[in-house]
Amino acid sequence: MTDHEKSQQIYQLGMHAIRGTMSRKQLLKRAAVLGIVPSVVALLAACGGDSVAPPPAEPEAPPADPPADAPEPAPPAAADIGDSLVILETEIAPGLDGEGTSFGQISTQTALAQLYEHLVQPMRTEDANGVLVPEFGTYEGRLAESWEQNGLEWTWKLREGVISAAGNELTTKDIEYSLARIKAFSPIPIGWFLMTVASIMSLDLPNTDPSERGLADEFEIVDDYTFILRQMEPSPNLLTVLPVVSLGIYDSAKMLENATDEDPFSRDFADQVDSAGFGAYSITNWDKGESISMTVNPNYFRGEPEFKNLTFRRVPQAGARVTAIQSGDANVTTGLSPKEFHELDQSDAVDVLGWLGNVFVALGPNYKSEPWAGGGDPDTSRLLRQALAYAIPYDDIIEQDFFGQAIKWNGLISSKFYGAVDFGDRYSYDPDRARELLAEAGFPEGTGLEGPGLTLSYIAEHASFIEPVANRIRTALADVGINIELDPLPQTQFVDRETNLDDIPFSLLDQQVAIGPDAGYQSQLNHVTPDNGGLDNSVNYASAEFDAIYLEQKVNPDVESRLAQMEAMQAILIEDLPRIPILERASQIAVTAGIRGWSPKPDGSRVGEIWTMHT
Repeated sequence: MTDHEKSQQIYQLGMHAIRGTMSRKQLLKRAAVLGIVPSVVALLAACGGDSVAPPPAEPEAPPADPPADAPEPAPPAAADIGDSLVILETEIAPGLDGEGTSFGQISTQTALAQLYEHLVQPMRTEDANGVLVPEFGTYEGRLAESWEQNGLEWTWKLREGVISAAGNELTTKDIEYSLARIKAFSPIPIGWFLMTVASIMSLDLPNTDPSERGLADEFEIVDDYTFILRQMEPSPNLLTVLPVVSLGIYDSAKMLENATDEDPFSRDFADQVDSAGFGAYSITNWDKGESISMTVNPNYFRGEPEFKNLTFRRVPQAGARVTAIQSGDANVTTGLSPKEFHELDQSDAVDVLGWLGNVFVALGPNYKSEPWAGGGDPDTSRLLRQALAYAIPYDDIIEQDFFGQAIKWNGLISSKFYGAVDFGDRYSYDPDRARELLAEAGFPEGTGLEGPGLTLSYIAEHASFIEPVANRIRTALADVGINIELDPLPQTQFVDRETNLDDIPFSLLDQQVAIGPDAGYQSQLNHVTPDNGGLDNSVNYASAEFDAIYLEQKVNPDVESRLAQMEAMQAILIEDLPRIPILERASQIAVTAGIRGWSPKPDGSRVGEIWTMHT
């Protein structure tokens, strides 16, 4: 097996989950505003139907002007919604195993975020809107009370008295079970991949006999609340990956109660029957494909949440979700278009919470497709890519297509990630500069440009919000002499070609996220060659200098020198432009006015810890 084939096998095993967003057909369909919407009553009763919204009643008489000395009216009071939340999503988790086949779906990740706890999480700071913003690179204990590193050996101390929803106390046996379950493999072994990133497990594990996959020197129990993790080589990403949703800790006692000879790790139970975690909630009812209800874990170690019950309901029609949140029939709504979130934000009854984190829009000109291959000349290829970067109308896309809920992306690493560098206006909208670069590359006014790369592909199911961007880019490129056609592809085809085949000549990327919030991790995901461990280098970028620095920082335990290495890597990227960064867009949810405490996560789970505050 070649290195490239091995890398693709690794991705096939685990990295579909990296994308954070899988099939989102109908996700961003805009419903008609000011007109026909599905009946909320019929919707919540799970039977469809359309009705016309009645016009507002006319007031009997115009209101009198208030006295000049009248006090300012009080702001609207927060709705009294009791201790339960109704959350509307485009889909309901079809499975709940952190390494099951549905792990890549945001609905599964969202459910897991309520049911399972992790050893650590990023520190968080509450912003003015009540969003708990993660500070990547700094960590606090969750199930772990403390940890200490001594070379390759990490000693962990668990909190005492942590009780699962099933009533069992957390001990090191639960950590042992959870790690052993990862190492034994499952349909989508994302946990194993993350442990290889942390240098706890080996990349060669898939080639070993299953009987040889038990825990060995990487893990040691000291006592009921103390254990040791040992790395194979230095890796700065152990703390980076531990908060990823698939690495939640299982209640081993409950899992073992449901084990069978054929299923010793209770994969069917955890995926299709019930949860077994130390999180804030447990499952009370699960109507597959329609709804999932959860109730509070009364023993939750962080204190009982204010919202005692969560009900997730599948509502695929965007217009119905908009109406439900406006009317108060639901408390949280996700999966809307930028336009719909923008319109909801004007309502006194609704708050729109947003986080600019790790979702981006970028162009992907493929190095194996002309004209972006530059005829095999890297200098020509670089000039063409830089011409693209100067031809993009960034401000128009941000303001008109994303309603201001995005920022220009000034790099090729998500700007909130640890080690990310902001290059400012290294590239800005400058069509004259784009024409100069085209001429320097040998294509004055675009003369002579040809090849499959003049067709821009994007996900057809995202057309409601990404097609206007594609059209705006097509117009801007034509203005400088680059004439392209648009080619919307079904999402399954786009993802397969972009992820596995790496053969889309020119792509508009909007669905990727990196779940490891670290510049080195995202570099491995998007920019490193397969021979050196790259996982999703869909544009076939290859830079020996970049890869060499990446491999050095990957095992560098010194914080300052590693940061310098990651900056050097990004300086190469911003010149080579394997992808053309356009913008970072906000991850958003709409909530009943007054709800606070949303804790967005890089894995894509939308609701996170919304139960932590309510004002």
